[in-house]
Amino acid sequence: MKTFPFIILCATGPLLPAQPEKPETGEVAPAPKKDAEEQTVTIAEVLGKPIKANQSEALTSLIFTAMMEKYAKDNKIAATDEEVETFLAKGDEMDKTTREGFIKDRKRLEEELKSATLSDADRKKKQEELAMAEDVLKTMEQEADKPKKRDAEETKMAREFVRTWKVNRALYKQYGGRVIFQQAGPEPLDAYRDFLRGEEAKGSFNIMDAEAKKVFWKYFTDDSMHTFLDAKEGAQAMEIPWWLKEQKPE
Repeated sequence: MKTFPFIILCATGPLLPAQPEKPETGEVAPAPKKDAEEQTVTIAEVLGKPIKANQSEALTSLIFTAMMEKYAKDNKIAATDEEVETFLAKGDEMDKTTREGFIKDRKRLEEELKSATLSDADRKKKQEELAMAEDVLKTMEQEADKPKKRDAEETKMAREFVRTWKVNRALYKQYGGRVIFQQAGPEPLDAYRDFLRGEEAKGSFNIMDAEAKKVFWKYFTDDSMHTFLDAKEGAQAMEIPWWLKEQKPE
């Protein structure tokens, strides 16, 4: 299966903040007293399905994913076969460019290591960079030797990625607002917030636990967590996906 080295595929929902680690004391921690209770206590509901206390760490993802799927279904949004193939083809193109870059790096490092004037520290650093480049090229060459037929899981991931972008674009067109930068693609943060508030008001989801509700809304309301694109850049990012943009020559 291809690993999509050209992107970081994201989950369809924001991740909850990591829980603080407990200090190690050398003692065996006692079994949680509320395990049984957490199996039965409902802290939220989404589309009629309960979310239990022992699912609290996944609550944001569970609700967000369900709401995005509902929006896609209600608005008949899906990735077409042509869009998926275009996305995958762009990945192939970027893989080729990446491989060519590592080949150039390998050749440059091999030439630089021939110099007798390199310090021991510089020589060691370049040797490590060369070893890394060779390892990456070996992996990429092994992938290139495999049959070109699309892997089912690869196609599934690409389809979900494209559909997620189309949902984001539709939300932005409907609600507007600010756009944030994420490695896997821009997100219409204000549109997320306004859409989710509307769905909450309609009863599509309900968070009964006060602390869980606070954690859920933090991603959508705490500006300090995000890097915002300026208005023009944000609008452009939501109009054309990066894999359809013309690449400027270096």
